Amino acid sequence: MKLRSAYKSLSPFLAAFGTLVLLTMLLGTMYLTAGDLGWVTFLSGVLAASILAMTSRASRAEWVVRRRTVQLFASREKLAKETILRARADEALSLVKTSVHYLDQEMPAMLAYVNADLCFQYHNRAFRTFRGVRSDKIDGRHLREVVGTSAYADIEESAKQALSGSTVRFEGTQKAAGNTLFRLSTQFLPHFGEGGKVLGFFSMQTDITASKDLAAIPAPREKARKGAAHASVTEELPDWDDPAGRIREALANDEFCLYCQSIVPTALVSSALPFYEVLIRLKEEEQNMILPGSFLPFAEEHGMLPSLDRWVVRHLLNWASSKPDRQKAIFSINTSAATIGDSEFPSFVREQLSLYPLNGIRICFELTMIDASTHQVEVVNFIHQLKQDGCLFALSGIGTAPVTAEFLKRVPVDYLKISGDIVLNILRDPLELERIIEINRMAHTMGIGTIAEFVEDDQTLIKLRDLKVDLAQGFGISRPRPLDELTPSRGRLIS
Repeated sequence: MKLRSAYKSLSPFLAAFGTLVLLTMLLGTMYLTAGDLGWVTFLSGVLAASILAMTSRASRAEWVVRRRTVQLFASREKLAKETILRARADEALSLVKTSVHYLDQEMPAMLAYVNADLCFQYHNRAFRTFRGVRSDKIDGRHLREVVGTSAYADIEESAKQALSGSTVRFEGTQKAAGNTLFRLSTQFLPHFGEGGKVLGFFSMQTDITASKDLAAIPAPREKARKGAAHASVTEELPDWDDPAGRIREALANDEFCLYCQSIVPTALVSSALPFYEVLIRLKEEEQNMILPGSFLPFAEEHGMLPSLDRWVVRHLLNWASSKPDRQKAIFSINTSAATIGDSEFPSFVREQLSLYPLNGIRICFELTMIDASTHQVEVVNFIHQLKQDGCLFALSGIGTAPVTAEFLKRVPVDYLKISGDIVLNILRDPLELERIIEINRMAHTMGIGTIAEFVEDDQTLIKLRDLKVDLAQGFGISRPRPLDELTPSRGRLIS
């Protein structure tokens, strides 16, 4: 191989050397033979042949060089294109990895995928963290094994409906790792394959504890399962042999405490007053706080929701009146259907307002759309009486059920709270986005402010600002905190 390579390298020089030798021989022969025609002709022909061979070889070499040059240029161009495509692919892959990271690691909602055999095939970090379970204790495991027998009994029918091709939405109370109780909104979305076959379903759970703290009436789905729900709560609070008596005792001994969550303008407004939704907790031993999803069903069952609402009003007014800066904010109080139907409640509020230097315009009573539709006469009377004292009113759950301008003329509220189920999807669902645009347009036409619930990130807040939605509320802005830790701040987004 070395000899062959050396020959290829030296062959051009050998050919030139041979030609020079032939030329020397021709000149020598012409000199020695005195120009003998035969020898001259012979040697001239040989010399010409050699020159032609060298020329041909040189031409071939030039052609080979040109061809190789063209091939090299084409290869370089192809490599450049492949480099660009590779860079684009890496960029796209990076974006996909970032998206997957946000979905899997950063998204606050709990996501999971369950196949047709009710076994887990995917779960994000929020799902694992909530349950305090490692991946190897979830992957491939049956739904019953992961969530527990009691919880599985509550959702088994929903899972079957999802596997039959139906989208299922419901709410319920669940215990997280550490025995903390949360109110969760759950959606089961069927996954269809070829031919419409259901391959499994996606599960998305969102913490709605804050926004549902004083909701008096369980969701329609929960009403149908009231007994099961109460059984579940009893299991979560095993020390409550007499739940009704425990609540009465807590009311008598002021064992409840108030939390709040900020409601902020989507855009900077220098004249905006701080706005907070007031939430209730029950203090237990060792400073533990029991969330309302655990005790409100019992309070409702035993007719104690009006007493709870009175406790909230009385303690809020007392707290807000103790310092001047606390009187420069608006506080929203969730109001139950039972309280709305209590003919003496407006008089109670009026009496409390007379005892404290807090103007009624600093209090906003939040009603649900379900209650306003079901008990319209009572709601209208309730609003009419308390508006005489300057109180404000908000209507929550807007968007989950139709609301018309005619209805809002009969039920004159100051704010519409757009359901978090819609707000969560506005960045990816054009229909939900259009629904918010229409709600916001109708509200502003009637001089009603709008509040978006479940704002979980800056992108959603920016979108709401672009849509001219007035206010926003959610864990992406502020988590609930004790009322005593509150320091009202005017005209800025409060974290």
